[in-house]
Amino acid sequence: MFSFIPLNAIRECSSLLTAELEVDTSGRLRADRAMAAAELAAARASLELSERDLKRAVTAAYLRVLLARRLAGVIGDSLAEAQDFSRRVQLLSEHGEASRADVFKARAAAAFLEQRLALAELDARLAAQELASFWTVEVDEPFELDDLLSKPVPAPQGLRSRQAVPAPPGIQASGS
Repeated sequence: MFSFIPLNAIRECSSLLTAELEVDTSGRLRADRAMAAAELAAARASLELSERDLKRAVTAAYLRVLLARRLAGVIGDSLAEAQDFSRRVQLLSEHGEASRADVFKARAAAAFLEQRLALAELDARLAAQELASFWTVEVDEPFELDDLLSKPVPAPQGLRSRQAVPAPPGIQASGS
């Protein structure tokens, strides 16, 4: 028997190339591809729903902050008025023009509004933290918001100048 050993026998590399081709005779590959396409479509729809829900949650949190801050401001104004009224009733009581019961009622109203103001400020702070939690972990940092509730409502686009609308028959227009 004759055998051949090359001089570079130790370093000799041989490569084996394997090619495999699966023939889809039963339609299983087409079914798997269709299933993957359906799962991709479901994932895209789920992503769109999640994005929509996130936008709604951020909008709701934003409006909650604006409303809570506005309520805290209104309650603060009411508290200032109640404290001023309480001082006036106290002065009237000192001159015999108001009863002690009126003084106690005015003080109680002011104390009630102080509690409501503390609650409203806490609610505004919590609402601000909820809104800040959408973009930062430092939720205690104060931030300014563009208050859309204080801006005037813009005029609708595309409407021509306002023309007088004729009154229905049997009704006279004012100013005639």
